[in-house]
Amino acid sequence: MIFDKETGLRYLSTAEKRMLRYFRCRPDRAAEMILGIDLLPFQRLMLIVSWYFPFTLLILTRGAGKTFQLAVLATLRAALYSGQKVGIIAASYRQSKMVFAEIERMYRASKVFRDMCVKPPVRSTDMCELGFKNSSIIQALPLGDGEKIRGARFYFLLLDEIAQIPLEILDVVILGMTATKKDPIKSARREAVKQRLREEGREGEIDAIFGSTEELTRNYVVAASTAFYQFNHLYDMLKKYVKIITEKKLVEKNMELWKSYAVYKLAYNMLPEGFMSIESVLMAKEKMSSMQFKMEYETLFPSDSGGFFPASIVMNCWDKSLKIHYEVSGVENGSYVLFVDPARTSDNCSFVVLKKVNTNTNTRYAPVNVSVVNGRKFQEAADRLRMLHRRFNFMHIGMDSGGGGHAIADILCDPDKVPIGEHPIWNIEDDDSYLDDKKEFKKPGLHLLQLVPFHTTWLSIANHGMLASMETKEVVFPTPLDVNDLVGKTADEVAELEEIEIQVNELKTEITTIVMTKTSTGNPHWDTPRARQRKDRYSAFMGGLQIFKSYMQGCENAANGDFEIGLASGGWTSAIGGESANVAALSRPMPAKELEGAARLNNWFSQRGISGTAALR
Repeated sequence: MIFDKETGLRYLSTAEKRMLRYFRCRPDRAAEMILGIDLLPFQRLMLIVSWYFPFTLLILTRGAGKTFQLAVLATLRAALYSGQKVGIIAASYRQSKMVFAEIERMYRASKVFRDMCVKPPVRSTDMCELGFKNSSIIQALPLGDGEKIRGARFYFLLLDEIAQIPLEILDVVILGMTATKKDPIKSARREAVKQRLREEGREGEIDAIFGSTEELTRNYVVAASTAFYQFNHLYDMLKKYVKIITEKKLVEKNMELWKSYAVYKLAYNMLPEGFMSIESVLMAKEKMSSMQFKMEYETLFPSDSGGFFPASIVMNCWDKSLKIHYEVSGVENGSYVLFVDPARTSDNCSFVVLKKVNTNTNTRYAPVNVSVVNGRKFQEAADRLRMLHRRFNFMHIGMDSGGGGHAIADILCDPDKVPIGEHPIWNIEDDDSYLDDKKEFKKPGLHLLQLVPFHTTWLSIANHGMLASMETKEVVFPTPLDVNDLVGKTADEVAELEEIEIQVNELKTEITTIVMTKTSTGNPHWDTPRARQRKDRYSAFMGGLQIFKSYMQGCENAANGDFEIGLASGGWTSAIGGESANVAALSRPMPAKELEGAARLNNWFSQRGISGTAALR
């Protein structure tokens, strides 16, 4: 045995005590002997720094093995110290599970490691866990809004991608997890003895008396991340750590504080040759904006994104009190709009679902579902649009008319390609005449689709409107996945929610890269700084936000009796198969304001002798 029971000393033989002390002093050697991992010099140094300093900040280039490093650290801490509660928390549950997956891989590879554990690692939708025979435990938890993990307590806490963890959750919930020491009564008595020794002028004896046992009761927080913008709390944390470490007055005043903090910063060009593919770095440099490359590979902290949509504004579009969640399908009485940014077979085709969120003061719009398909045919894009409509029952659908938009629209209304039990989806802009000679609707089906030509005037209105909506927080992004989102879900549903969360984060990144330039004719132009950078999610979000706000304005105008303005966007359904009654694909109840608008639209039809029902769904 190389692990202890309770104190870590009294149940071991002399040889085992010596080995345990050695491993606790040299965790890099423990990694080699217990886990069978031969770390490189920079990895050894990173492990030792994180091992000895209670507050360690790791700022690492992408590709430096941050996930692996945290997994090694968590495993050794739990294995070499009894009764340890090791927590792994990241901005997304998927990222926490990636760290835990590395632990699982080491578990399978090392018999010594397996012999230390009570049973194999356990995964569930709301927690990953591994228990040790020395009463230590490792847990990986979803973050969410922090409420469901508020009661958790850890003695050794690993925070991955800390820049993406909201500051409110970080300060109030997460750091509170380490507030309680492993043995608070014994720790309080120890501090009283240390204070007495100081008062008696015997401060030099403190290390001799407590040095070997102090690390057993102290709590540790290791935070890791790539670099981010200076307005983010990560930069403030870095400045705080550096100030504590470097300022002479602070060091002289509180040596114990100085001994507690460490920063380990590693850019891509500091890695040993061959560790990272130079081709992948060059490709990243070509596809990323210069700001993004500086953060993710050079570990630099720019002041802001410098684009049309400042990152400081985009990342602040979050409101914990609203409890907005990612959605795989719509909820009852929810109001949803879809926008599609189509693409040829070699590019991304993006789908953004926006939800209307009513508050006491205003209406907000949240992207609750974002998905991307690449290299698909137009028929597959049309099939996905229909699948999303079945799930969300959209009140309106928008699509860029370019890049295959017209081709997808043709498929959606082609009678030969409409699935059994569903209806054609018509482009409301292309209906030259909705009425025939009998004043009845000419084309049966769902009149929901609006093809939007991305011309200069429309793009200017949409982009400036989007910026204004972000500045006023009319746009709000969902909170990170939490336990409530995952409980009762199947593995496929959990995977889909996690993928949506990743795509929403990609959306935010794309938005921050957009810059506005002027064409040779002096017109504004919104694009990425480099030709090969992606912007399809941004385009779909920008288009969806604009048509959603226009659509709601139309409903409000109709509710106020001004139907001529209200007709600007939206559609209606008609009789199918000779039936006199109008039909809609789905019939989830509409909110009261929209029902009022629909009623007024129907009255407008009746007054003109038109047989039809407004289809706000």
